[in-house]
Amino acid sequence: MLTMNRRVVLLGATALGAAGVLRGLPAAAADRTYHALLIACTAYPNLPPKVSLVGPNHDAALVRDYLTMAAPVPFKPENVTILADDVDGAAGSPTHANILAALKGLAENPDLKRDDFVYIHLSGHGAQQPQFREGNESDGLDEIFLPADTGKWEDREKGVPNALVDDDIGAALDAIRAKGAFVWVIFDCCHSGTATRAAPVGEDMVAERKVEHRDLGIPDAEMASAEAASATRGVGAEQERTTAFSLTAPSAGESIAKGGLVAFYAAQTIETTPEMPLPKGAEDAVKYGLFTYTIF
Repeated sequence: MLTMNRRVVLLGATALGAAGVLRGLPAAAADRTYHALLIACTAYPNLPPKVSLVGPNHDAALVRDYLTMAAPVPFKPENVTILADDVDGAAGSPTHANILAALKGLAENPDLKRDDFVYIHLSGHGAQQPQFREGNESDGLDEIFLPADTGKWEDREKGVPNALVDDDIGAALDAIRAKGAFVWVIFDCCHSGTATRAAPVGEDMVAERKVEHRDLGIPDAEMASAEAASATRGVGAEQERTTAFSLTAPSAGESIAKGGLVAFYAAQTIETTPEMPLPKGAEDAVKYGLFTYTIF
């Protein structure tokens, strides 16, 4: 059971209020609705025990309580869905099938309409694997978010079982945006080593939200082969991955009917991001993703 104290909720309200976050959206129309999907992955029974996390569940509770109790435009509790294990009110476990079903449910929700606002938050492990489709990634690697039922690598055609691949995430968000809804998505996973220096604590209390390819059973040779193949396709700026999970905001040439997209990343694809006890030094500190806690 996870509960948030009043101080933490008010801290989130003060921080986002002062920064103008959410208030930057267009003035709320009378018929606009607000939806949220919060995904928190902690236990990974099919992977080595050392990769288990604690903070994602606290992230989900923090975000839920802010959205429903302190946001400038509060979300109705029935419009906030949590996929997590051992979090009160969660709709189910954050498995691959449940995550895709929840994203599809948002896109097919008959109540979702143009100018509605959809907030999506993913907390858990991120990693990379050799790309599924040749030439689809500038670095030869797919970014993947790891649901609770993630398994170990099988081969280049099957990849990491039940991993949520960047292309699948992009397609799911496009389906929601096709309804005209405006989407915010936050990835508190994989790849911001420099963030650890912002809030130093005992090293034994810090856990990185990245799973090494070896822990997923991906051979070193497969990773090297994927990266080497990508090196033949271009150099310099063309080889830079500007955003994780391959998401892009709508361009000027897109249909005006398509909803906008804002994506926040805890780190670049080459970095890791930690969870740690926060607020720093507090007797009642609990583990959060540093990125999520910093925002809220």
